[in-house]
Amino acid sequence: MNNAVIYIRVSTEEQVGEGHHSLPAQQAICNKLAKDLGYDVIRIFEDAGKSASNMKRPALLELLELCESDNSIKAVLVQDTDRLARNTQDHLSIRAILDKRSVKLISASQPVIDDSPEGKMIDTIVASVNQFQSDITARKTLKGMEQKAKQGW
Repeated sequence: MNNAVIYIRVSTEEQVGEGHHSLPAQQAICNKLAKDLGYDVIRIFEDAGKSASNMKRPALLELLELCESDNSIKAVLVQDTDRLARNTQDHLSIRAILDKRSVKLISASQPVIDDSPEGKMIDTIVASVNQFQSDITARKTLKGMEQKAKQGW
């Protein structure tokens, strides 16, 4: 058995059905990846309108529970690792859970992330960059809100 699960996520309801990061786009990319790598997708986990800044996402938690209990799962497929986590510590925690069960994390857009020492180092760097991008976006959003408040909104 070469079973895999797919995890897809968008942070806003507006992104659910449109754009290159929409849920259908992510699912199509991950399904193609599974086919190319010879995995049978047994389940798709979807968190629509959920931020990846923390792990409090129903589908993610369910995915992790399934990976811990089902030895037939060999991989978790994502379009990008930022779909999984935008917090370095959470990303590393997720990786530890998957590694403990010998479940690979495979990203369609980041093929250099693998189980080699170099791949693990790149994975940690990418996780940090994902958090950095999230932190910058939060700062810009806060500044925009402050400006609107000053203007009476």
